[in-house]
Amino acid sequence: MGRWNKQWILEGIGSVDASHTYQQSGEYTICIKYEETQDNGDVCFQKDTCFSVCVQCGICEREELALNCFQLFGEAGDPSTYLANNSNFYIDEANPGYFLATGYYQNGPFSGHLLNPAVNTDCFVSKYDESCHLCSNFSISGDLLDQGLVIKYFNNGFYVAGISNSTTLNFPGSGTSGQSFSGLTSGQKVFLAKYIGGDCLSTQIPTLAWALVFGNSSYRTLLTDMDLDNLNNPILTGVFTGQVGFDSNVEPNTFTPAAVTTSGGSHDMFIVKFNALSGRQLFSKSLVQSTSNPGGIYPLGISVDPTNSDFYLTGYFRGEVDIDGVGGYILSGITSGAATFVSKFDMNGVLIWAYPILATGGSPSSFQSRGKDIEAYQGGFALGLEKITSLPINLERTFTSSYSNYSGPANSSHVIRYDDQGNVQCAQTLVGARYITELSVDGLKNIYFTGASNTTGDDQIFSSSNLGVINNSCEVKSFTLDGNGYDDAWSIAPIGSDEFVVIGRTNSLNLNPDPNGSVYYSAGSEPDIFIGKYSCECTITPDTINCCDNISVIAEKYFDENTMCTDSTCCYSVDLYNNLVYGIKTAQVNLLTPGWSFGTVGVATGLYVNGTSTYQFINNFGGVFPGNTLPGGFTDAFFNFCLIGQPGAASTQEIEFVWYEMTKSGACIAVCRDTITTDCLAPTCSPNCTEPVDMQIVCDSLNPNQYCLSFSVTNLSPYPSTGVSIGVVGTDFGLVPCGGTGYFDPLDIDFGTPLDPGNTSAVLCIKLISTLPILSPQDVCLEFGLIYSDTSFCFQDTQYCYQILPCCNPCEDIQIIAREIEVDSASCCYAIDLNIACAIDYFGKIEIEALTPGVGFGSYIKNPSWIYCTPPSIDLICLDYPATYLPSGYTSDVLQFCLDSTIIKEDLGCWKEVSAGGNHTLA
Repeated sequence: MGRWNKQWILEGIGSVDASHTYQQSGEYTICIKYEETQDNGDVCFQKDTCFSVCVQCGICEREELALNCFQLFGEAGDPSTYLANNSNFYIDEANPGYFLATGYYQNGPFSGHLLNPAVNTDCFVSKYDESCHLCSNFSISGDLLDQGLVIKYFNNGFYVAGISNSTTLNFPGSGTSGQSFSGLTSGQKVFLAKYIGGDCLSTQIPTLAWALVFGNSSYRTLLTDMDLDNLNNPILTGVFTGQVGFDSNVEPNTFTPAAVTTSGGSHDMFIVKFNALSGRQLFSKSLVQSTSNPGGIYPLGISVDPTNSDFYLTGYFRGEVDIDGVGGYILSGITSGAATFVSKFDMNGVLIWAYPILATGGSPSSFQSRGKDIEAYQGGFALGLEKITSLPINLERTFTSSYSNYSGPANSSHVIRYDDQGNVQCAQTLVGARYITELSVDGLKNIYFTGASNTTGDDQIFSSSNLGVINNSCEVKSFTLDGNGYDDAWSIAPIGSDEFVVIGRTNSLNLNPDPNGSVYYSAGSEPDIFIGKYSCECTITPDTINCCDNISVIAEKYFDENTMCTDSTCCYSVDLYNNLVYGIKTAQVNLLTPGWSFGTVGVATGLYVNGTSTYQFINNFGGVFPGNTLPGGFTDAFFNFCLIGQPGAASTQEIEFVWYEMTKSGACIAVCRDTITTDCLAPTCSPNCTEPVDMQIVCDSLNPNQYCLSFSVTNLSPYPSTGVSIGVVGTDFGLVPCGGTGYFDPLDIDFGTPLDPGNTSAVLCIKLISTLPILSPQDVCLEFGLIYSDTSFCFQDTQYCYQILPCCNPCEDIQIIAREIEVDSASCCYAIDLNIACAIDYFGKIEIEALTPGVGFGSYIKNPSWIYCTPPSIDLICLDYPATYLPSGYTSDVLQFCLDSTIIKEDLGCWKEVSAGGNHTLA
């Protein structure tokens, strides 16, 4: 039997060990020689593999979390009570470098991410490459709300599980492998599907191996977590109500009949494992309330030990719980409150041990803690725990240590590392995190976490999220995602070593996902989904490096337009000379000069570009060039761009090109920089070109966070203007055109006919939308600019600030006056006057109703300017005004009427004959 020898040879250095320390930066050619030898030492096969690298020497000052790529797409509105309240999205590593994602979305399609329009709320299943670009996407869709909750990869396939409220549910698949379920019960159900294939070499939907749905028409069946054992058998946990047959939607299991479990109440715990090949149930466990088992548990996390397929379960419990049903392990100490439990089962679902985590001296009726997630690794597991009580808690299962009286503030989150017997090894408090949403663990036992703070109260919407990694010594590196709206990070997964991906949802207009920079993303009017990839990078101080001598760019101007009072446009074409012997994965182009921004950009065929007004990334995602690197040699028109300059900006501009070497992890390692100078002229028009007049701000009656602004503008410039541009200062507001939709900042309004110099426009209207509730008076500042016929514009230097007030209560500003009038001596008649003093229009109609039994309207006559909403009756008269809203101010004699105390006998037009009181007229 032969054996392999491996030898490293460095050009200019000679043979070295596989682990080699470089003393000098520079370009190196590394050759690996493989030899297969016979037992007598003779070489029977030999192969050399060579490649070039740029070695950048220096001192590693620290490791930091770095953003590799980020995508924002949507929409995903806030989850309703018919979706899950423990998770909303999930992400998992696929084959090396790739990752899978699932969750829910509405509307669509959204190019490059969600390829199918949602029927209602649909489950999406997506696969992304190492650069966060979509490989494939499909939807699991029904007639109502459907949501993906967990996705788990195995070699050449994956499982996706979630919940469905639909009566029909469609699982797509390549060829004829798709499956549709119809006639499902109307309650919330759990679905599970197994798919084969689906790599990034094809956009085709993978093959559906099998799918199943279980649940009933009771309140809800809910999945909370899923994992795979060492044979890729999926194991699920959650809660159910009523009677459930876990595999009743697949062919009957002839070896073990499908279990039918009857719940004694609602939200009873279940654990079920399915066969990877057939989808048949292997075993199921449930915990049903009874006189001998009066308590219950709510499971939130399940994880399989990678060494033996044992699994751990955590969540919280209440009351006395016999967790294995035979009295072996009793959870107690909590009556009407709740506390965390941790348990371990063997691969067949037999309980090994279980224990509670209780507060020292805590009340049994208090809500003490929740176990939110658990992740197993070889030799132990990590627990994510939300500590609700301010009292110390006992984290230990058997030992007595400092962790037996573990302190920490109330409403805080913690990650605890245990050995496989439940003994604490270390614990870490997550600073600024009120909630934990998920844990993940890599092969080196590093723990990755997502946490959040400041929930709205339903554990689904957070004001900010924390992401980070904890090493084996419980040292933390983390950062915060925090925009001006709600930022919910829901799931995290390691990718190889020192990299991870995250998925969540945001409605922020200024989300910065970069821990080391200021790269802002803006969500739409509805919350968007985000995915991001991060790595742990070493920040170094480099020595002199000569790798960059063989790469450069040359820029040539091809268009230059100077305009009147607006941004000028100036365009350049950049050629690339790349004679580096190592691969360049990405070029970042940074516009360094203030007052200028990128307009139109383009790249050579086979390349891709994306970015913002101040930076652009150029990549070879399509694989047109070998190794997904940028092309070597000469590339004509490598990058074409147009600059847009604001009035008064500098007449020369600095543009920096940063070259990133292709690394194994796909992370961004900057190795070379090049700077070019352009000479574009900015417009010279005076910035004092316009001013607003007669600004009126009132709250919209249909939306208390929306304000209607009416105003005019005066043209102070020497040129006729075709429109006005309005921008809002700050990040808490957006602008919407009156009668239109969508957020704009700035928002442009066309005058219709040009506004000559010195003239004032007609009254204009916009809507100001606040992303946060307006609970007290606050200032909002606006910027105004004029638009010209040559598409140029100028912004006024002055900011105009106005105070906005919380919406008033309209019922405080309306008055109804009833005046008694005399028709004859026996009459009981009244006139109704109406006084509306609201600053804005609210009311659309008025109803006058006789509430006293036996009393009704006899004769009546309305104000001739008003109309009836519906035909009047004895006890109800509805009045409307022939406009959208009732008129403001004082209106007299809206209605005159006489009351009758008996049933009407005869209708005589404006006369009423009654048995008592005689005839009365209101003619």
